[in-house]
Amino acid sequence: MRFQDLEACPFCGCDEFYEKQQTRGTIHYRIRFDGKETDNSDMYDSLLTMYSGRAYCNDCKRYLGNYIKDEVGKVAQRKCFENSLEGESQEVKDFFKKAIADNKEFQKKIESERVRKW
Repeated sequence: MRFQDLEACPFCGCDEFYEKQQTRGTIHYRIRFDGKETDNSDMYDSLLTMYSGRAYCNDCKRYLGNYIKDEVGKVAQRKCFENSLEGESQEVKDFFKKAIADNKEFQKKIESERVRKW
């Protein structure tokens, strides 16, 4: 699932997310002696900002994925899938839950075989 396909947080429905960024550097804040305002529009230009792309819901603070890599996190993706099953019968829900569990077991077996070969 792609991050750009999300329309809201799958956990709480919030329509905003945030990214934690790290910034380093020095700001030069200019002040006039007469107390009048001066132009400081470039004061942040010398800062180095590192963008992680890791997106978190603005309300519930849950991890959603990486919007730079256009990837939805596994837990958020699972929640989107569960939300898509709303309104379905319990039989359909149980079928998909079993299929997901079986797939996880299958993936574990593949990984253990891969490790054993090395």
